[in-house]
Amino acid sequence: MSRLLGVGILCLVGWWLLSDKLPGPERPSELTELQEGFVGQADAARLWAGLLGGLARVIEADGTLPEPMLSSMDDIEQLRDLAVRAPIRPVPGGQLIGQVLGPELNQVGGAGAELTSARRERVVQILLDVSQALEVVQ
Repeated sequence: MSRLLGVGILCLVGWWLLSDKLPGPERPSELTELQEGFVGQADAARLWAGLLGGLARVIEADGTLPEPMLSSMDDIEQLRDLAVRAPIRPVPGGQLIGQVLGPELNQVGGAGAELTSARRERVVQILLDVSQALEVVQ
C-alpha cells in the first residue's frame, strides 16, 4: 500500500512539474478578470497581494484578542476603503481591487452587520484568495 502511495505521489509531482500547477478548483471568474486586469503590471499585483494578505492576517489576529477592535462589517469596509483608496504610495489597480472586493464583502454581511467568527473567517478567506490570485500575475 505504501509503495502504491509513493508511486501516486511521484506521478502527481511529475505532473505538477510538467504542467506548472497543482490540480485544484477553478478560479471564480472575478479572480480571473482581476488577474487579467493586472497583466503587464506584475509589480503592482504583487504589492496588492502583499497588502491584502497582510490585511487578512491582521483581521484574523484581531479576532483572537479579548476585545477585538474590528467588531462589525462597517469596520471591515472602512479598512478596505483605506487600503484601496489611500495606499502608502500610488499603486495602479486600486479601483479594480475595490470592484472585486466590494460585492464579495457585501455578500458576507451588509452595513452594520456584526463581525461574527464565521464572517471574520470568510472575510479573511476572500482577502487571501484575491491575494493569491494576484501573486501569480506576470
